[in-house]
Amino acid sequence: MWIQILIIGFSLWLLWFAAHQKPTAISALKKLGIILLGAAMAMSVLFPDVVNSLAHSLGIGRGADLLLYGLAATFILYALTQYTRAQANRRLIFALARHVALIEANSRRLSRAVDELREDPPSSPMPSDDPSGK
Repeated sequence: MWIQILIIGFSLWLLWFAAHQKPTAISALKKLGIILLGAAMAMSVLFPDVVNSLAHSLGIGRGADLLLYGLAATFILYALTQYTRAQANRRLIFALARHVALIEANSRRLSRAVDELREDPPSSPMPSDDPSGK
């Protein structure tokens, strides 16, 4: 009995968590997934016969097996999502590192050119921007 209370409490916390997130902190699809997970958890505890009937209609022997298959599929989906996100972040970091390296190389090149001009100024004066030639 106490585990049922714990599961229902956790599912209520999931619902509260999803409802109190900033819109930018979690996408609508993820929020919907959390809400559905919380509702499914509470329903499987409160109405286990419904989960068993659903499992039998899908050709699965028990409701517990259906929940286990759903958990396995969700975990695989999560792992794939995290992998693709990590790959995208890695590509972004590489692009940023290349950009920073190019900026630093350009900065060093310009710095050397300025240092050369300071050490050995040109002998002839620079042409003026004045169109009259003064």
